Amino acid sequence: MPEERRGRPRFVLQLPAMLKVREDGTHEIHGTTENISLTGVLLSTDSDVPLEARVELTMAFVQSSTPACKLRMSNSGRVVRVETRPERKYGIAIECDYPFEDVTAIRPG
Repeated sequence: MPEERRGRPRFVLQLPAMLKVREDGTHEIHGTTENISLTGVLLSTDSDVPLEARVELTMAFVQSSTPACKLRMSNSGRVVRVETRPERKYGIAIECDYPFEDVTAIRPG
């Protein structure tokens, strides 16, 4: 059995996510998270992102029973792995600059 190299536990969580590639600041990539840890995210997307690219990541939590209330988590980081998948899909692993500690609640006006 291979040795586990991950430093933090992963939580399987599918959330809408958006990446902004810092090099040009306008390149936005949308995808869905596959798993999240305290310091990283793996997401699935239709777009390729260069290895080592600096990115801004935003994820949204929406509660179906209260759609007007959302939680948003944001972080910056770098792409540490890019997996090419069937049907022109990609798995993008991001190592975050900071642990996810600050969650912002967004409520209607």
